[in-house]
Amino acid sequence: MDRWAFMDRRHMLKACGIAPIALASTAKSIAAAELSAVVVFDGREDISRQFAAAQSCARIDLVVEQTNGWQAIRAMHSVAQVQGLTRWGEFLLARSFFEEHGLRVTSNTIRTNGFTLWHMA
Repeated sequence: MDRWAFMDRRHMLKACGIAPIALASTAKSIAAAELSAVVVFDGREDISRQFAAAQSCARIDLVVEQTNGWQAIRAMHSVAQVQGLTRWGEFLLARSFFEEHGLRVTSNTIRTNGFTLWHMA
């Protein structure tokens, strides 16, 4: 029997209703914490997910942020440093938000695979 056979329209609608609540609570928990470091990654790309998984700090998935209106980043009040491995366009978006919080780019390197490794402090 297919494991998804139990999912009917009603269950799907319930699950879709819960997802925004879960995303909002994640954004609030990240924002409420005094963060010393944050890693930003693109959840659509394996290399970026692996980079984030290797870090031992708060993580922000840009795919989630784009769908929830950048809530976690907008709500952050203090963060000492941010690093990321993203495509150039995502770096520019994230950079603009973190510059509003007083951070500046300390390094960025465009790699041969098309990703930009960047750091802000």
